[in-house]
Amino acid sequence: MITQGDSQGRVVVENGEVTVLDLPNGPTTCRAIASIISPGTERRSLETVRDTGPHAPGYMTLVRCPDGRVSLDPVPHGATFLTNRPRRLSVPEGVRLPQIAAARFQLMAAVTLQQVGFDAGREAGDGHATVLGSGPVAVGCVFELMRRGLRRVTVVTARADSVLCDLGAVELVAPGDITPAPCVIDCTGAPDRAMEATAKGGWLGLLGTPANDYCVSALELHRRGLRVFGLHELGPAPSDYRAMFDTVLAWHLVQGWHDLLEAWCCVLPGKEAPTHYRAILARENLPPFLCLEWNEA
Repeated sequence: MITQGDSQGRVVVENGEVTVLDLPNGPTTCRAIASIISPGTERRSLETVRDTGPHAPGYMTLVRCPDGRVSLDPVPHGATFLTNRPRRLSVPEGVRLPQIAAARFQLMAAVTLQQVGFDAGREAGDGHATVLGSGPVAVGCVFELMRRGLRRVTVVTARADSVLCDLGAVELVAPGDITPAPCVIDCTGAPDRAMEATAKGGWLGLLGTPANDYCVSALELHRRGLRVFGLHELGPAPSDYRAMFDTVLAWHLVQGWHDLLEAWCCVLPGKEAPTHYRAILARENLPPFLCLEWNEA
């Protein structure tokens, strides 16, 4: 049986291959409803985790608790055990999966920007920021910047047809057409490109996770006077982590773009997880939010 921490997962990755396990026999403490996939994290599992034995990926699983309440738990895909971790989030009944996925990715930017004291009026005094990337982390970041009152967000992406063009506040720019900006947030894990996009004396946030051996020039940082902030979600959990999720989710529920989020979300039955993983590994032009449904009783 494959375990991760104290939770059994239904999806197993071993040597780049993906297997979906049957629903476990015997008593369980909750029922998995759905999983939200983080493509960058999953891709690293497929590409770099080799010869370490099977492991259960995932950390965004929507579960129904024994008392009937629904929570978003930081456990592997399809897990049937609960945790008492501070990042376990309560979800109101009736909220649709695309809204939950959007709020969960937005939470990464919301809590980390708050932790480092990001002030939109100071760092983006002209109401404008630049975001590198167009995956779910970048989409969540754009949402958070909009929630914080920014009027304009430039998104640097090679995908000219990114769904982000559906948001009126967003301007898409190809990587070769970047104009240095005073406020830049990297959501791709490529800090050197983000540094090039940041004006001298500017604010640079690193929200995407770089590879272990990724390096940036300290001399370049020094000479250009950049203020660089690591925005990794797994830093110390802020005391208001759950409250921030509630705030972000409530913001989505009043925006009136339910149909938009539905179009940005691809949901497959859990047994078809390998289809999502093949597409992630092939770097196909996927919608931002990829989810798995676990409908078994």
